[in-house]
Amino acid sequence: MSGRLQYVAAGGERSVTAPCESGVPHVSVLGPLLFSLYVVPVSNIAVAHHVSIHQYADDVQTYIAIQPQCPDSVSQLVNCTDGITRWFLETGLLLNPSKTEAVVFGTAFRLRSADTTRGVKVAGTSLQFSDIVASWC
Repeated sequence: MSGRLQYVAAGGERSVTAPCESGVPHVSVLGPLLFSLYVVPVSNIAVAHHVSIHQYADDVQTYIAIQPQCPDSVSQLVNCTDGITRWFLETGLLLNPSKTEAVVFGTAFRLRSADTTRGVKVAGTSLQFSDIVASWC
């Protein structure tokens, strides 16, 4: 959408009106659909790295099966995360590392055989793998 103007209003005051070069109007019925279309390339990045992905609005979950006979599985996930971070930065979006977690699930045997010492880097922040998943409300 183009040709729109915006301003900020707070406490009875209003800022100067300025052109809005990108984005979707707040509470627009088209907003969720347009945002979903806008972030489609994120799934393409995951597919290129052979990483599975689940997206819902601005929530992105990447996951991969770590095989003991394939020690590069974690590197594959790290490379995918780097690609997604780069795409977000190039398109003017930001990832929030404080709302990002890295978790490894598996049997005790599989967990012992996987190299999870590196963790993953998201938006310049190193995240160590955790044993639990926090609940965000």
